[in-house]
Amino acid sequence: MKLKLYSLLLLFAALVSVSSAQTYVSVTVDGDASEWAGVPLYESDPTTDSTSTADISAVYLANDDNYLYALVEMTTDTVALGADGGFYTFIDGNGNASEGFGPNGGSEFSEFASQESFFFFQSSGVFNTGGSPTGVDFLIAPAAATPAQFYEMRFSRASDGFTGSPATTAFMVSPRDGAFAATDLAPNDAPTTYTFAISSSVSDWRMID
Repeated sequence: MKLKLYSLLLLFAALVSVSSAQTYVSVTVDGDASEWAGVPLYESDPTTDSTSTADISAVYLANDDNYLYALVEMTTDTVALGADGGFYTFIDGNGNASEGFGPNGGSEFSEFASQESFFFFQSSGVFNTGGSPTGVDFLIAPAAATPAQFYEMRFSRASDGFTGSPATTAFMVSPRDGAFAATDLAPNDAPTTYTFAISSSVSDWRMID
C-alpha cells in the first residue's frame, strides 16, 4: 500500500511539472539570466514597435512559493529599460484577467501596478485608486537606468497586491518617456494568463500509512 501510494505521488508530481508557460524555479535577482535557461516564453514583442530607444523583445515569467519572477529581454544591450522616463509594470492580482485597469486603453486585467519601485492599486477605468500594496518586496537587476540585454524582477506573492492567493496572474511591462507616456508595451495588448507552477519536488515527502 505504501509503495503504491508513493508511486502515485511520483506520477502526480511528474504530471504537474509538465505544463506550458509556467515554470517553478527560485530565481536570484542579480542580473544573471542563466537561471532562466529552459523557461518557456511568456510573451514576445515586436522589435520595431517602440517609439523610443528602449525596446522590449520578450518577457519570461516563473515562480516559486514566495515570488513571481519576470525576465524582460531588450532588443539591444546598449539601451536601458528606463532610459527615457522609467518604466511601469502591470499585474493581475486576483486571477481574473478580464477585470481591472486596461493599460493604454487596452484589455482590462491589472489590479496593481508600479512606476519603477512605487506600487499602487488599480481598478477598472482607474489608473491609481490612491492605495499602495504592501509587502511587494520588489527587486530589479540590473538597475533600470543601466543598459542591459536582460532585466530580472521579483514580486512577493504574499503582498496584498495579490488577493485570495490566486492560481493565475498576468503581466505587462512598459517603458515610458519623459512625460510618462507609454513608448512600448510588452505584450502589446491582452497578456496571456500565467498559471502559477507548483513544485514537483518529492524530497520532503515521507512514506505514509
